[in-house]
This record gives sequence, C-alpha cells and structure tokens, in this order.
Amino acid sequence: MRVPSLTENAWTRYGVFALLYAAQGIPEGMIFLAVPAYLAAQGVSAAAIAGLIGVAGLPWALKLFYGPVMDRWSFLPMGRRRPWVLFGQAGLTLSFASLALIGDPAANVGVLTVGFFVVSFFGAFQDVGTDGMAIDVVPIEQQARANGVMWGAKTLGFAGSGAVGSVLINTVGFAAATLTLAALVAAIMTVVVLVRERPGERALPWTPGEASPAAEEAQLDGWRDIVTSLWRAFVLPVSLVVTVLGFVFNLTKGFTLALFPVFTVQELGWADTEFSQVVAAAGLVAGVVGMAIGGVLTDRIGKRRALGGFLIALALVHSAMAVWMFSGLAAQTATAYLYGVVLFETLGTIAFFAIAMALCWERVSATQFGLYMAIGNLGMSAGSALFGFLSTRFDYGAMFLVLGGLALVPALLLPFVGIERHRTRLATLDEADEAERSLAAQTI
Repeated sequence: MRVPSLTENAWTRYGVFALLYAAQGIPEGMIFLAVPAYLAAQGVSAAAIAGLIGVAGLPWALKLFYGPVMDRWSFLPMGRRRPWVLFGQAGLTLSFASLALIGDPAANVGVLTVGFFVVSFFGAFQDVGTDGMAIDVVPIEQQARANGVMWGAKTLGFAGSGAVGSVLINTVGFAAATLTLAALVAAIMTVVVLVRERPGERALPWTPGEASPAAEEAQLDGWRDIVTSLWRAFVLPVSLVVTVLGFVFNLTKGFTLALFPVFTVQELGWADTEFSQVVAAAGLVAGVVGMAIGGVLTDRIGKRRALGGFLIALALVHSAMAVWMFSGLAAQTATAYLYGVVLFETLGTIAFFAIAMALCWERVSATQFGLYMAIGNLGMSAGSALFGFLSTRFDYGAMFLVLGGLALVPALLLPFVGIERHRTRLATLDEADEAERSLAAQTI
C-alpha cells in the first residue's frame, strides 16, 4: 500500500518530522549530556568541557551557508528538500558511528572535539533540510502544533540518548555506546526513503516518478535571486527583532548546557550517571509535555504570548536557584531546578520556532529559517563561552542571577514582533514579484 506523501496527510507530516528531529536529538544527547558528564567525573576542567561544547555547537551557527545551497539546487524529481534531508541523515549516521574509533574520550578531548564538530555539521545540515521541508509542506495553521511534535521528539531523543548513553559508557564503553545509538539513527533514515514530499515523486534516483509542478515553481533560478529575496525578507523590522531575540534566548541555553554538568558533578558531588539520569528524566517530561500540549497551547494563546510566559517562567526558575545558592539549599533543590529549566526551555523553543517559521518567505524558506537558527546557535556557542569566562570570576549564585536577567531580555522584545503585519509585507513582496514577471513576459 502506498504511503501518503507529506502534502497529503497531516499525521504523516507529524510522524516523519518527529522522527527526523528525534534523529538529531540522539547524537546531541551524547555530545551535550552523557559525554560532558562523563568527562566532568573524570576530572576534566570546566573550561575544557565548555570549549568542547562550544565547538560542537559551531556547525549549528553555520546553518546560514547550508540554506542557500538547498534553495539553489536540488534533484526535484525526488522533491525540493528531501534529497538534502537524505544526504544529511546519511552523513549524520556515518559520522556518529565513526566516533566509536576514538579510544578513551577523557584522554582524547582534542580528537573528540573534532569528531563532535563533524557530527554536528551533518546534524545541522539535516536540520536545515527538515525545517525547509516543514515550511514548504506544513500549512501555517498547523506549524505551531508541528513544532510542538518536532521539538518534543528531539527533546525525547536527546534525553533518552543522554540517559542510555551515560549508562552504556560506564558499563560497555564509549565505542559500544556510540554504535548502539548510531543504529537507531540509521533506522530512522529508512522512513525518509519511504515517504515522499509530494505525490508522484521518486523515492530514490533510480525509481519511477517526476518533479511536481509546485516544487518546480518554488525553485529559484540563481544566486542573485536567492540573495535578493533573502535580503528583502530578512531586513523587515519584525525579522530583525526576532533575530536578536533568538540570539539571546539561545545564549542562555548554551550557558546552561555548559553549566549543568560542571555544577552538579564538580560542585554538588553528583555521579555523572546521576546527572545524566536526572536531566534525561527532565527531558522526557519536557518532551512529552511539548508534544502533547506545547504546540496546542502556543496556538491557543498565541505565539508571542506563549513565548513571553515561558521566558518569564524560565527567568523565575534561574532566579530561584540563585536564592537557594545564597541560602545554602542548592543541593536539595538542584533536581527541581533542572526539571524547571529543561521544561521551560523546551516550551520556549517550540513557541520561538513557530514564530520564526511564520516569518519565512516560502521561496527562500530554508535560507531564511536557517539564518535565524544560525544566529541563534551562534548565541548558544557564545553562551557556553560566557560560562567558561564567568566560571573563573564569579560564584554560582551570581551566575544564576545573570541567567535570570538574560532570560528576560527576549521577553522585552516580544511587543515589537507583529507576525500578521510581517506576513502582510511578505504578501506585498509576492505581488510585486508577480507583477514584475508578468511585465517581463509581456515585453518578451
């Protein structure tokens, strides 16, 4: 029986995008959770761990360069985005599995850093293709719900991988742990092979099918067209505000990624497996909540209002931890703090992605959304670096206060994010382009 294409069935869309995002989360659980906790337990310095996480996050800041390639070229008989998603998924599988060639991670931090960079490169590449495909095939009224499913699935993949990976590293070793989880990423790739973007397209280059008219119409003709279209959409006022908002929001996430393992393992004396299990459990809760109600809630109360509420809640959680540090209650409240941060970061990300997708001009959706994400992920790397800088100058109580203040900055920008006003301007750009093409056709 033929599997419905992504444009034909909403449940197919939700399922495929959830699996693709879970495939990104599985390697990230090892890179950003299980391995840093293991390294902290082995006595690796906070600065070295922060550097490892910062470098591993850099390819996500390079997403700006992946989008234009996808917008300019594709093998349209297989879909506008799907060939690139397959390429990224294949590279993610192979590079993740190749980490098994590294011996002791704690004794080879430099090589491990290079390996993590390569894995993140393919993860980011797959992510840009997946996001571009989602913007192309998911109706705007379903995008918030789709983002809830997608980011919830990624959080579940991240949490499950972090928990299982931590146990496996300490029982069967780093190589076996990596190969086990890489097999799951490979299995997800088969889904991308089976499901097409639009009816009538090819599953693989050598199978029957042809390019759809919708894909041919959306495909751009040259670099000048891409650059001009991106500039016209990106420099709109709302777009620029959301870019700054995303950078600061991700800066706080990068800060906490580097802070968590060092604070709990080296400051509070947790075992690395205990830390991984707690964060994984928090991620599982956040992932389920995100998939079940994150997108629905964002749709129900509005994207801006939802993001604002999640950011304020996140600021309160960080500030409460600062108070607990000064009161000597950090050891008793650290678990609750981790649960709160992971939950509200997940819900905030769902709402932010829904806003960013709504701002994208379809003709350059991969490039524009990739640019938002690239700048945001540059903020994540900057956040990890900021923790490394502050860790030698301030105590943890002061750093939690800094996090609380930073979480409020994006909330203060939300009143300037007029989504409907922005989409009206995009419609005006479409009308202008259509008029220009009609005039050119008449001249010919």
